[in-house]
Amino acid sequence: MCKRTKRSVLILFCLIAALAVGILSPAGIAVPGIRAENVQAAEYRTTTTALNMRTGAGTNYKVILAIPAGNQVQVLAKPGTWFKVMYNGRTGYVNSKYLRSGATVLGYKTMAEDLNIRSSRSTANRSNIIGVVHKGQTVSVLSIEANLWYYVRANGKTGYIRGGHFTDDRSRMSAASKSSSSTSIKATKTTTTTKSSKKKRVMAEAIKMRSSMSTANNDNVIRIIPKGATVTIKAQKSNNWYKIKYKKKTGYIRGGHFTDDQSRMGIGAVKPYNKVTRTALNLRSTPASGTRTNIITAIPAGRTVTVIGREANNWLKVRYSGVTGFVKNGYFK
Repeated sequence: MCKRTKRSVLILFCLIAALAVGILSPAGIAVPGIRAENVQAAEYRTTTTALNMRTGAGTNYKVILAIPAGNQVQVLAKPGTWFKVMYNGRTGYVNSKYLRSGATVLGYKTMAEDLNIRSSRSTANRSNIIGVVHKGQTVSVLSIEANLWYYVRANGKTGYIRGGHFTDDRSRMSAASKSSSSTSIKATKTTTTTKSSKKKRVMAEAIKMRSSMSTANNDNVIRIIPKGATVTIKAQKSNNWYKIKYKKKTGYIRGGHFTDDQSRMGIGAVKPYNKVTRTALNLRSTPASGTRTNIITAIPAGRTVTVIGREANNWLKVRYSGVTGFVKNGYFK
């Protein structure tokens, strides 16, 4: 009996020691290499200032990207004063003294139509759908992510929804309007054209008139409109495209090339001035949008950037939260 008691005490002592050093999790499952305090369930914190995410825990490590003030990060581990976090799908380390607890609400949005709320930023399939937000419902915006994704709280859940479906989104088109009859669509286009048909604008530089809204190649080029030519605006389309009429021909050109366009500047450095984003916008290290590798950070809607230059193809060089990069023009108020 004495030997059995001693053996039981020894086993109990070993179990307590294993839990203390993290060899076992509280559930009794071995978790090699992970300390118990680092195992957390979806903890989020908010940046109190623009904050560099780095490859390691210290200022001597390389900066991955800059996280704007007031944005949410997911805490993955707390190895010390530097936390391992995830932001915009990127993982790295930030100084915890610039984070505050709790999910700060950036603002509120009202849904213009029913929309799925998802556990990740993807619409590739339905496996990540965790709920539905309905038309007329108000959601709490916790952060604005890249590619017009919003991290929101609704119906007691937190998840991701795509932007462009809110009642205050000027670029929003409801599913109903997309599925309208051809008669209704034609009537809408006629009304838009009538309102803007008398507006004439002068070209500040030569530009290609195209038969479709694409600059992927020159197969759709109708003619070259010279600098100083006057064109008639028939309608303003999405993504800063204009339907115009010039010398009895109708086609499409990109905006930002008119003499009366306040956002038009010559190529190169300019006297700095401020602009406010109309929608979430990627800040890139190079003036190109064909890849995600050059994305520095996502600038939320309603934020002020300082324009310091203009590049070819309607790109602006800007400063935002102490970081310099490039953004596409046409997404400002």
